[in-house]
Amino acid sequence: MSELRGWLESRQVDLVTSLETTLTGAEHAWPLSHRQVSALVLAVAAATERGSRVIELLLRQWHEENLAEELPGRWVTAILVMREVIWAHVISGFSPAKALNHLRALDRVFMEIIGLAGELDVQNRVHDQERMLEKTRDQLRQLEHNKSNFIKIAAHELKTPLTLIDGYANMLMTEIPEHARPRTDILLGGIANGTRRLGEIIAGMIDVSMIDTQLLDVTFQPLYVRQLVKTVVEELETVLRIRQIELTVDPFPQDGTPTYGDSERLYQAIYNVVGNAIKFTPDNGRIHIRNSVVKAGENSPGEVSSLMEVQVSDTGIGIAPENLDHVFDKLVGLGSVALHSTGKYTFKGGGPGLGLAISRGILEAHGGAIWATSPGYDEIRCPGSTFHLLVPLYDQPPTHRTASSWRHDETGTRARQPHE
Repeated sequence: MSELRGWLESRQVDLVTSLETTLTGAEHAWPLSHRQVSALVLAVAAATERGSRVIELLLRQWHEENLAEELPGRWVTAILVMREVIWAHVISGFSPAKALNHLRALDRVFMEIIGLAGELDVQNRVHDQERMLEKTRDQLRQLEHNKSNFIKIAAHELKTPLTLIDGYANMLMTEIPEHARPRTDILLGGIANGTRRLGEIIAGMIDVSMIDTQLLDVTFQPLYVRQLVKTVVEELETVLRIRQIELTVDPFPQDGTPTYGDSERLYQAIYNVVGNAIKFTPDNGRIHIRNSVVKAGENSPGEVSSLMEVQVSDTGIGIAPENLDHVFDKLVGLGSVALHSTGKYTFKGGGPGLGLAISRGILEAHGGAIWATSPGYDEIRCPGSTFHLLVPLYDQPPTHRTASSWRHDETGTRARQPHE
């Protein structure tokens, strides 16, 4: 046994007493127990001869025992105080020459101890941050769950009074005398329009709740994507004429081969995207719908044979880069609500923020995808935006969906993105 180790062990009681007195009065010091102080003194003594491994094991044990406590900086403070106390005892207990040699040995030990304590302290802080992040994630998940529940409950609760309003309005229509009809037809027509619009919003809320709970059911029947686009354009002709927006559609493939999907749902997805383009394109603007098809490689019956990308480009106000993904979140309205007008298709008209979220849910239910690209947001220069709808083409009703990870990268080439 080395001289320094034997001396430290023989002076254990005095050293512990001095350390406890000093640590108790030290500012921000870790309140070591008597057992811990005694164990640390013996570990330092052993480390002068056998290295700092014994110290490391001791500190790691204490670290595990106190992992959940707030300990930033306290270990290092306590060890620095301990070094000063032991140094003082060594200086008074040995000749200057021996004391110098012993202090050098102790210094190496304490430097290793301080380094390890700092490392464990960082681990403790990281652990605390991870716990805080996990708690925040739990809160966000709960908020999302509450939001979904609110949408579902509100939608179903609103259906009953809406049905009553619509029913009583129809009853009034039949009860009003013929001579009073011109005036009342206008008033009741306003009620009908309002209930119809409210009905559309409620239906959208129900769709979103079904998407959130993965209960959106799609029926795969033969359809032609080009026919769905044509029907959407015809449906919106009046709005386009009122807004004086020019809409052009590139020819679709005319090979006569249908795909399989839910025509009503896919129509809804395309309709929402084109309607969004109209809403955020100023009067006298332009909307252009183009398409392309790419083979998906070797496939078995019922799998994706090809992928059709329908692009809806506009000359509207565009989308800021940080919002390109958020536009597909439900209940999201970008920009100042105070600056928005009211109306389904008026320029920058306000809305519930459900259309694009529903389109995403429908396309993903088919095994497809949707994303947006834009040079940026500018209400003066109107840089425009493009929405990419990726529709899988099946040669027969699919057994599973495989295309939801396909999208375009920034260079415009098709690439399969990893699932997150």
